[in-house]
Amino acid sequence: MHVCSLCGYRQPDAGTCPNCVEEDLLDSRDPNVLDLLRDMDDRRQQGSDRLATGIAVPLGIILGGVLTYFVPLLSGLLPLPRFVNVVLLMVAVTAGIYFALTKAMRAKPRFPWLDDMTVEAMQAQNQPPPESAF
Repeated sequence: MHVCSLCGYRQPDAGTCPNCVEEDLLDSRDPNVLDLLRDMDDRRQQGSDRLATGIAVPLGIILGGVLTYFVPLLSGLLPLPRFVNVVLLMVAVTAGIYFALTKAMRAKPRFPWLDDMTVEAMQAQNQPPPESAF
């Protein structure tokens, strides 16, 4: 099976991708190609995680500060100094925003079949598949 590294198109024959202009298809039977494709998917996910962090941190700090200013009861929830309560509220709001954003902005894998392909390749070489593949 041959695959395009830009769009994920697969076909049995080597050649160029019909969707991407002059992009050669890679042989997915090569373990190095599988590692490259998996790395590309991981980088896409890391990019969306960094974006979520970049949005969540300033927004959480601002919203946490605004909440403690307009709802003073929130800054006295725990028997700690007010500053510590404010920081803890900011952290909690930031974490909530981050988890919501990472759930909403999850990068769709371009090569979702990679785990199955890795298992098939290892079985073809008579090697036991890794535990994480199942």
